[in-house]
Amino acid sequence: MKDRIMAHAGNMLEEDILINKAIGKHGADHILGLCSKQPVSILTHCNTGSFLRPRWTGQKSLEETSR
Repeated sequence: MKDRIMAHAGNMLEEDILINKAIGKHGADHILGLCSKQPVSILTHCNTGSFLRPRWTGQKSLEETSR
């Protein structure tokens, strides 16, 4: 039983990371589409702390574009 619960929790984490990446990519594409080829600076704030989310944020999606 414990192994099944741990496997399910691991699957939930992986799914959450994939969803966060998709949300971040969608947001990054939208923002960059509005800004043409200009450099982009965005100030973000999250008060939930890293312990409440996986290691992926929308900010990382923008960072990966090198803009």
